[in-house]
Amino acid sequence: MKKITKLFAIMAGVAAFTLVSCDDGNEGAIYNMPAEEQGYSFLTESAGASYGPAYTEKTYSFKMARNFAGEAETLALTCEGANPLFTVPTSVEFKAGETLADVTIGIAGMETGKSYSFTLGIDSAKVSSLGETKGIAKTALTFAVDYSWTKIGVCEVSDDWSGATVDIDLEYAPEYENGNNILCRFPNMEYMLEPDYAVPGYHFQFFLTKDTYDPVGTAATVQAMGESGDNGNYYWIYSPASGHTFTREYNVYTLAGYVGYDSNGPSVSPGWYYNLEFKWKDGWKGDLPEEKEDEPEEEVGNGFGAIVAGGTADDYAGTYTATFLNDGKKEGSAEVTLTKVDDNTVSMTGLFGSKYEFEDAGLVLDIFGGLLYVQPGQVIGKNKYADEVYEVYAFTYSSETGYYYDEAMLVGGFKENGDIQFVNYSYNGEDVVDGIINLFEAMEDDEQMHTYLGADYIPCNIVLTPAEQSEAPAKSIKTVAQSLEEARSFFNVKATRIMGKMSDIRIK
Repeated sequence: MKKITKLFAIMAGVAAFTLVSCDDGNEGAIYNMPAEEQGYSFLTESAGASYGPAYTEKTYSFKMARNFAGEAETLALTCEGANPLFTVPTSVEFKAGETLADVTIGIAGMETGKSYSFTLGIDSAKVSSLGETKGIAKTALTFAVDYSWTKIGVCEVSDDWSGATVDIDLEYAPEYENGNNILCRFPNMEYMLEPDYAVPGYHFQFFLTKDTYDPVGTAATVQAMGESGDNGNYYWIYSPASGHTFTREYNVYTLAGYVGYDSNGPSVSPGWYYNLEFKWKDGWKGDLPEEKEDEPEEEVGNGFGAIVAGGTADDYAGTYTATFLNDGKKEGSAEVTLTKVDDNTVSMTGLFGSKYEFEDAGLVLDIFGGLLYVQPGQVIGKNKYADEVYEVYAFTYSSETGYYYDEAMLVGGFKENGDIQFVNYSYNGEDVVDGIINLFEAMEDDEQMHTYLGADYIPCNIVLTPAEQSEAPAKSIKTVAQSLEEARSFFNVKATRIMGKMSDIRIK
């Protein structure tokens, strides 16, 4: 709205002169404006144009304004960052009695597939002033020569940011030449996926090989999505150095990266894991997989194959014997209780033993799609130590690396024999968590705050066996795979962040 307000104010001044300049009775109101309000302004804070690959235009013109009709005058222009191919004037000429003047820029010689940006400005002391509204002292100019994008197919596209699936045209740029690669794009991709949140004009661009259509990478590490929110503007980020992947199995492509945000500032930070999948349907020329019957899930170690069913809060409520590895080294056990809090939550007590008078208020387990999710960073009780009460926090933990996390989640569900198994949530990222650590901070004699382990052990690879053993209930609300995938959007899964390492914790 800032730009519109300024444009309206300037044009109002121009319109006022146009309407009354022939009215002798009002002539003095225009010609005798206070000197401190007289000045010049660009009409907008940005300008420019985009052209096709065979563009023939040699110049681009836009207008500047002044809010008074005076004598002929030459106004100096400054330029920052212009490519030498542009012919940029160093001044603009206002004719006597006129309030608008043309600025003309030579634009011949721009390359296809490139964009150019620079800034024109005027002396801030010469900017117009209409009451509290100031004129615009600088305008950012952007020029681009786009490819002649050509449709080569239709893909079924989905991502976990929107949770939607739509058909989008697959286009490539015939003019792009770089070895064996072709430049492709999904036009207006995020707008197509969620038009209520994104705007058109932002395209997801990537490279494929010419002959086999194998994925190569994205056209840029960071690409604007055309969507904004509380964290500023959002971006697709693809960086193989960060472990991101772009793979193909027959005509199905999968890309794993980040969604980044800029906080409305100049830099982009990674924020959430992002997964894109597209199936090339119309126009695909490669091999396709043979149709096979679906094979039942098999239990493999403690992976997701071990979880075959989910349930409701009522299904999970009960008493259990928990068995686990203590920090991945030795077997441990505890008597635990799962208590229904509401339809979407149960609380688990009894998992942790403590020699620090730990008051176990319960670890909250969120229910989504029938599965139990352990979110880290919870306050799970109080720990009385050194005559002061400290809050105890639970974080997810990796017995392999010794790190604990405030983003990575554990997930649990029913095994075939009726036990409940907790395992690493598959969309955590590269780091794998298998347990839960509880910590508190206390002041030492040296008046320094230190972190302490709040229990006698760190339970990893947790299995809950019900007091009355039975087979897994046929009570899945969704399939395990559906729940795991849909939970990414529900829990707003972010890039894994390490909170600390076991070796940094003091144990008394």
